[in-house]
Amino acid sequence: MAGKGKPKTGGRVAGTPNKTTRNIRQNVERILNIYVDEGHMAADLMAIADPKDRINAAIKMMSYVIPQLQRIDLKEKDGRKTRIDDFLLSLYTKDKDKDKE
Repeated sequence: MAGKGKPKTGGRVAGTPNKTTRNIRQNVERILNIYVDEGHMAADLMAIADPKDRINAAIKMMSYVIPQLQRIDLKEKDGRKTRIDDFLLSLYTKDKDKDKE
């Protein structure tokens, strides 16, 4: 463990899941793949009478394999929030102006 004022060395790179989390996710994904490939999921989903409940069940199962996306806010240097397309356009315009010089 790094002391006060000392740089951190070693350890996982930020965002890398630990071994237990990685193993659990891989096992859940493997089980769901078998469940889908052997047709059990389709049969179980079709056993749910209400189509709305059927879709909700499928969505809940997908959340274990497909990560949920999170919204990203971009902030200008002056603290203003900006949309991604406006931000990319401003970068393109700045780069294009540099090429003219």
